[in-house]
Amino acid sequence: MPTSLLGSVNELIAPELLSASARRLGMSEDAAATALKASFASILAGLAATAGNPRAIEAAFDIVNDPANDCPPQDGLGGRLLVYLFGPQRSAVGDLIGRSAGLHAGIGASVLRLAAPLVLGVLRRKIISAGLNPASLSRMLLAERDQILQATPTGVESLAVGGRRMPEIPGVNRRVAARHTSPAKLWHAMVAVVLCGGVVFLTREPQADLEETGMVAGGIPFACGSRQVAVTQADQGAILTAGTQVFELRRTQTASGARYVDRGEPPATFFWDQGDLATVVVHGDTYPECRRVR
Repeated sequence: MPTSLLGSVNELIAPELLSASARRLGMSEDAAATALKASFASILAGLAATAGNPRAIEAAFDIVNDPANDCPPQDGLGGRLLVYLFGPQRSAVGDLIGRSAGLHAGIGASVLRLAAPLVLGVLRRKIISAGLNPASLSRMLLAERDQILQATPTGVESLAVGGRRMPEIPGVNRRVAARHTSPAKLWHAMVAVVLCGGVVFLTREPQADLEETGMVAGGIPFACGSRQVAVTQADQGAILTAGTQVFELRRTQTASGARYVDRGEPPATFFWDQGDLATVVVHGDTYPECRRVR
């Protein structure tokens, strides 16, 4: 029975989950295992960066302890966690993960997005099984920090921003230790549920989380057949959220409507706004006609 956080998430690397993730990512099972382990460690390193800061760990704890992380895992919350932990450095973290596993540029970010909901599922059950609160989770992360960083690709720790985003305010008692969760059921049952949920998660289409996509916080939602995207205005362009993928787009000149293009490398990703209709292309994949949701 694994006792460490890293050991718990790495236990997910079982044949069924590994086979499903390799198929979804389009790589060998060996490469998928290496990239997933690097992603798991990187996410825990990001969480460890929040440890010791009551406000930061409390915000991370709220994402981890959301009941929506129960089986099957929810990719929307995974995306939200990555935004909180790494902010605009998510792509750079993905590149480091990909490089450590010998993958092409851009693939590491996909593995990281895939890993985040799985980590949340394990940590949610760890919180329940051990009756953790933000303070006790923080202590676990600090105690395991060296072990986590040994498994993390070089450079990832410096890109974690969650722990620095909300500086601790002297004299303010957040009463973090007051939160408790109910005691748990058997660990082996937890692993079975997480593994089952992981396979279900890896074999379905990613679903957009309303809060993460900005539909609650000012984003404009569009329905593209069975898919959903959301676009939010930014200083130099727009932010496009498609499932668990978030793109920072720049505005370009066009004869009609507003066209926003990804700053990254091909294949193309862009959002072309034409009022109530929009054209969306993500990594060269043209979505069905998109209509604004009102």
